Amino acid sequence: DIGSRPLTVGEVSANWGELLPRLMDKWGLDRQEMIDYFGQVRDDWMAEDLDGWLRPNRMYQGVVEALNASSVDMYIITTKQQRFAHALLKDAGCTKFLDKSKIYGLGMGTKTEVMADLQRRAEFEGRTLHFIEDRLKTLQAVIGKGPELGSWQLYLCDWGYNSPSDRNQALVEDRIAGVDLAEFCDLLQRPKKWTAQVMPKVGKGEGVTIG
Repeated sequence: DIGSRPLTVGEVSANWGELLPRLMDKWGLDRQEMIDYFGQVRDDWMAEDLDGWLRPNRMYQGVVEALNASSVDMYIITTKQQRFAHALLKDAGCTKFLDKSKIYGLGMGTKTEVMADLQRRAEFEGRTLHFIEDRLKTLQAVIGKGPELGSWQLYLCDWGYNSPSDRNQALVEDRIAGVDLAEFCDLLQRPKKWTAQVMPKVGKGEGVTIG
């Protein structure tokens, strides 16, 4: 039972979907209240010491340069609030996302909802769309939507919120390709090459979304 003994990192990771709601119920926590509280803590920290908040949040080497040099349409879908993601990207020198409308943050729809909305847009009709994500469960949720999100080629990056076990599981999914940091940067520069490698049908154009 929860609390009867310390859990290993592996046990927590493997059972997180079950543990989280049980722990929140045990401790009387409300999800929206926690989201609002953490957001307020960030806002207060940024107001008092913006540099101190930004400093620990560094981009991976080469990512900003690849984002800025890419000619494809790009969007970010993140579980951070939009204002925090925008501040981080602006501080990093990422000019592609100075327009906040390209960033979908917490409270602006789930990742699958935003992806469905983008796929329905007239400007993306017939185009190949690429979704790069660091959580396997998110990619599996996209696959679970079936044809509704069938225009998306999916990628699991080998950094962030995933484990070797997640990356091994992704290997058996037909729609998921693994990418490392160098390949991610290459994808931003040459998406048509990746479409030809991973998908049998090449679209008229390319769009990239980063989860």
